[in-house]
Amino acid sequence: MKLSTSSHTGRRLILQIAKPGEVLGLTATFSGDTYQITAETLYPSTLALIPRFEFFHFLARHPGAYRSVARELSLECNLACTRLRTIGLATSVRAKLARLLLEWSASGRPMESGIQLHLSLTHGEIGECIGTSRETVTRTLNTFRRRRIVHLRGSILTILDFEALEECALS
Repeated sequence: MKLSTSSHTGRRLILQIAKPGEVLGLTATFSGDTYQITAETLYPSTLALIPRFEFFHFLARHPGAYRSVARELSLECNLACTRLRTIGLATSVRAKLARLLLEWSASGRPMESGIQLHLSLTHGEIGECIGTSRETVTRTLNTFRRRRIVHLRGSILTILDFEALEECALS
């Protein structure tokens, strides 16, 4: 599920790709505010909606669940901080894209040739993750390819030189 937010001018920023089993909307549930994030499925999905009242009733009956809820809220906060570092503190698009790929590499598949990622997003959507255009993402990925930092074949991206990508993330 693609989670995004939009500006009043219509610019979209993709915040996260939620994985199966993730709980969404906890902050809105606790605050009582509306959920400020748009959720869009990438694949056919089954969603379970738990009304706020029923969720709080469940927590009242099972106080041990608060630990899991606190962990989920903490992970959400950490993810927000990571995204802010990626987008707000990087000084160049190259650094933003490198940081994003490093972030995604945590869930990648280690291979002999490097870390393999399945990119379910288009270059335009990747641009929406870091606040840039599709063309800039394509140019930057081509630069990474020419420098043999990554290999891209279809939707499969392999990080060939993790250290070089980390250096790009620092620039």
